[in-house]
Amino acid sequence: MKKDLVFKKESMLSLSDSLKKGLADIKKEKRRIEAQSSLTLLLDCSGSMSEYVKGKSKFDALMEAIQDYPRASYISFSESACLGIETFPAGETNMAEAFRLCTTLPRSKRQTIIVISDGLPNSESQAIEEALKLATPVNIIYIGPGGDKGEEFMKKLAEITGGRQTTVNTKDTSLLLEKEIKKEIKLLE
Repeated sequence: MKKDLVFKKESMLSLSDSLKKGLADIKKEKRRIEAQSSLTLLLDCSGSMSEYVKGKSKFDALMEAIQDYPRASYISFSESACLGIETFPAGETNMAEAFRLCTTLPRSKRQTIIVISDGLPNSESQAIEEALKLATPVNIIYIGPGGDKGEEFMKKLAEITGGRQTTVNTKDTSLLLEKEIKKEIKLLE
């Protein structure tokens, strides 16, 4: 009889531990979802994003990388900017318009802003001016060869706004672009 009580006590402790772990997992998932809903991704959909790296366009790699963020807000920019995701890359890089549109989102939706781009905006000064109006750090994922004017501008933009900048170096042919972008989003969110 005493043996049964010990077994039942151990089973109850095991069940209790399992419940605690389950609750912890639920809380962790809830925090992840809440974090995603405060994330805004500004996506460069300009013509240069159609450039191929390792058999895949930068645009296609970007689209694959963002699939893990269904609750994020998306602003696509090329000639202009729009809420949502553009279906194909074309045109120029009107980053300033993307920042302007971002200011119309509720503050709760733009606690974490990440710009993913491969180049210089149409107007560096306008992009910086509009980014500063957000009054929140702008994080940057630069997709490019590194060491060029595009990367220099992105570093400057992140620094001025108090954000962080990282580069997915397209010269490194060993990487899978979409995996690198996804990894960098996770680090910055």
